[in-house]
Amino acid sequence: MKLEVFVIFSFLLQLGLCDPVENFEVKTTTDGGFQLYLSGKLWFNNADAWFRANSQWYSTADKTLTLVNTSNSTGRLDWGPMNIYFYTWKTSDGKLQFTTYTVVFTEVPAVIFGQQWDDGGNSTSTGNNDDVISRWPAFKVEDLGLTRGYASWGGGQIGSTPTGPFDSSLKEIYKGMEGGLPLVIFDSDMENTVVISPQNTFMSSHHEVWKPDGYQVPVFATGILGSVDTVPKGYAMETLMVAGQNLTDTMDKWGRLLRGRYKKDDKYRRNDFSINYLGYYTDNGACYYYYTGKYSNYEEAMLAVKKDADDNGLPFRYLQIDSWWYYKGDHDGVKNWTCMSSIFPDGIEYVSQKTGWPIVAHNRFFSVDTDYAKQNGGSFNFIIDSGKIALPDDPTFWQYLLSTSRDQWNLWTYEQDWLLTESGGLKELQIDLNLGQTWLGQMGEAAKEEGLTIQYCMAWPRHVMQAVMIPVVTQTRASDDYHPGNGQWKIGDSSILLHSLGIAPFKDNYHTTSTQSDCKFTTAEPSPKLQTYVSVLSTGPVGPSDTVGGADKQLILATCMSDGLILKPSRPAMSLDSTFLQRALGKGGPDGYLTATYTEVSGYTWYYILGAELKSDYQMSLTELPAARDGTKPKTSFPESVAVQYDLDKTVASNYVKISDSSAKLTIKSCQVSDFQHWYIAPVLPGSGGALLGELDKVVPISEQRVLTVILFAGTYVVKMRGAPGEVVSMSTINTSDGKVTSIDCTLDSTGAGTLGFSDVKNLSC
Repeated sequence: MKLEVFVIFSFLLQLGLCDPVENFEVKTTTDGGFQLYLSGKLWFNNADAWFRANSQWYSTADKTLTLVNTSNSTGRLDWGPMNIYFYTWKTSDGKLQFTTYTVVFTEVPAVIFGQQWDDGGNSTSTGNNDDVISRWPAFKVEDLGLTRGYASWGGGQIGSTPTGPFDSSLKEIYKGMEGGLPLVIFDSDMENTVVISPQNTFMSSHHEVWKPDGYQVPVFATGILGSVDTVPKGYAMETLMVAGQNLTDTMDKWGRLLRGRYKKDDKYRRNDFSINYLGYYTDNGACYYYYTGKYSNYEEAMLAVKKDADDNGLPFRYLQIDSWWYYKGDHDGVKNWTCMSSIFPDGIEYVSQKTGWPIVAHNRFFSVDTDYAKQNGGSFNFIIDSGKIALPDDPTFWQYLLSTSRDQWNLWTYEQDWLLTESGGLKELQIDLNLGQTWLGQMGEAAKEEGLTIQYCMAWPRHVMQAVMIPVVTQTRASDDYHPGNGQWKIGDSSILLHSLGIAPFKDNYHTTSTQSDCKFTTAEPSPKLQTYVSVLSTGPVGPSDTVGGADKQLILATCMSDGLILKPSRPAMSLDSTFLQRALGKGGPDGYLTATYTEVSGYTWYYILGAELKSDYQMSLTELPAARDGTKPKTSFPESVAVQYDLDKTVASNYVKISDSSAKLTIKSCQVSDFQHWYIAPVLPGSGGALLGELDKVVPISEQRVLTVILFAGTYVVKMRGAPGEVVSMSTINTSDGKVTSIDCTLDSTGAGTLGFSDVKNLSC
C-alpha cells in the first residue's frame, strides 16, 4: 500500500466530528518524536522506532536507524487545517530506507501515525505472530502522575474484554492475533479518553507491549504482524488515535471517523431483513441443532415449525440453517456447499417455497478436498495448505457461490463462521500482508453485487475492523454459542465495538421457555425473559430456537409487531462507562453487568437500563446514561421524567421514581439472572400531567419502528404510529402525580397507520 494520508474529508461535518480540541494537543519534535497532551497534561512520550528486515532489528535506540531528512507540509480541508510531518530514516548498513509521518488535525481530536517501507523488506519475520516486525508509533507506558486504565477487545466472538491499570506495571494487553486493538486508555473519571487502532491495514496490523533493553518502563507499539516475512516496496501502515470524553462516546467518535473514511453506508444495516424481522434459528444451542427429534429429517421438522408458528400466531419471517445441511470433507471443512438429500429430500428451495421464508445460511472453512478447488478438479483458485484449511482466492468463486444460492434456494444472508479458525490456522493468512483483506473483500463484493448481506461469526477484532471496508457486513455474533444456562448473554462490551463500526450485534439464538420436550438441549434455561430482553436491546437479529410446541407466545410477541418487525431501541444496549472504571481501576462502578440504551423520537428520549448478576446495589447517576443522537450527554440538565419497572403485562410496579433533574439517582438492586433488573425512563410531556409509556406489553415500549412522531399541536399531543394493517396497538401513559397508568387499544387502518391523541395523560383517544 503506497504512502497515502488517510483522512476523512467530505464526511466529517455531517458525522459531527468537528469538535473543539482544546483538550487535545500533539507536539512533534525535530528528531521524529512526539508528545501527546490531554487537558494540558502529558499523556504519551514517544519511545524509539524499530523495524525488522534481513533477520535483524534496526532501531533508533542503538543507532542502526538514523534520521537523514525531515519535511513538513500543511493543508486545509473543507473541515479545517492539518499539519503533516515526514521523517526519513536510513539503516546503518545503508541497505534500507523507511519513512515515518505524523498527521496532526487541528480541528478534529485525532492524529495519524504512519510508517512506510520505502525499500520494502525481506526476512522480516520473528517467527511468532504474537510479535510485530515494526514498532511505530511506540510510546512509553509511564505513570506521569496520572491514574489511567485500559480496555480492549479480543477472543472468539469478541467476547473477551481485558481491562486493567495502564501504568508502568503493564505486562501485556492481549496476547496473539486474537485481540488488543482497538485499545482504549482513560483517566480515573474518563474526562480524558484515547482510542488507538489501525487506520488502514486491519488484517495485518498488530500491537506489542515489552520492556526494551535500557528502558525502565514498558513500551507500547503498533506494527505489522510478526509472522510476515516479506514487505513490498512502498507498503504503508497507519495507526489512528482519537481523543474524547468517556469510553463509549470516544469509541463512537472513532468508529464514525473510520466509517466516514471508508464510506460504510448504514443503509445495508438498516434494510437488512434478517436484522429487522423475527427469524427461526437452528444453530448451536437450538432445539433442532443436529437433531430433528420425532421428525425423520430437517424438511419435515422445518415444515412442522412453520405450521406450529402459523397455528400459534408466531410471525417468523425467515429461517436460519446451520452447519448440519451441507457436505463436509476432511477435518469437517466444507466439501460442497449444497444440501444433502438426507437433510432436505426436496431441496432447500422446496422448504423456502412452502414456508415463504427466505434463508440465512451458515458456512465454515473449506476443506482441503473441497470440490470447488482447481487442485481437486474444480473451477476456482484456492490456497490449500498442508493442514486442514482451503481458502478461496478467486472473486469468480464468490460470485458463483452466492448468485447460485440466491437464485436457486432463496439465500438472503450469508453467515461466514469459523473466521478465527481460518485466520489462525492458515499460514498464508499470517504471512501475506494483503491476503486477509482480499479474501474478505472478494466475499463482500460478491454479496453486494447479489443483493445479499453478511453475518460474521467467530470473529476477532481485526475481522470486524476490516468490515468497515465492506458495507454489506451488517451483523456479527457478539458472544459465544448459546446453551441454556450459560453466560453468553453478556454482550454489553462487544456491542460497543460492533456498533461503533456500523455493525449490529447478534446475541445468538435462545429458548423462550425453561424446559422443552423433544429438544437437543435438555438443560433448563433459567431466564428466557433475560434472553429475550438482551436479544431485542441488541438491535441485531432476534432468533428463538424452540421445539415445535415449546415456544412462549407472549414472550415472542413482546419482541415485535404482529408481522414480525422487531421493535428496537435507537442503538444497542452497551455496558456503562462506569463498569470499565470498576473493572480496570476498582473505582465506584457497578459490580456486575449493567447496560443502557435509548429510543429517540421527535427530540424526546426514552431510556432502557438492564442489569444482571449485580453483586450489590448500585446507585446509578443519570449522567451515566448514553449520549443522545447529538453526541451530548445529559450532564448539566435532564428533562423531567419518570422511571418505572414493568413486566410485559401493561402495568408498572409501584416503585416508580420521579426525576426532576440530573442529580437524581436510580437504585439498581443486586440481582442474579432470574431476577434481572430492568428500568424504563420516560420523559414527562409538558402540560400533559405525565409521560407517554407506550406499549407496556413489549420489550421496547417506544420504538422508531412503531412511533413515527410525537408532536404538540394546538394543546394536544399527537402520536403517529405504524404497524401491520389492522394490528391492535396498546398504548399507555402514566400520571406522575399518583402513578396511575392509563391504557387504550388503537386499531391501525388498512395501510398500517394510526394516531394516538391526548392533552391529559388520563384521557386518551385513537
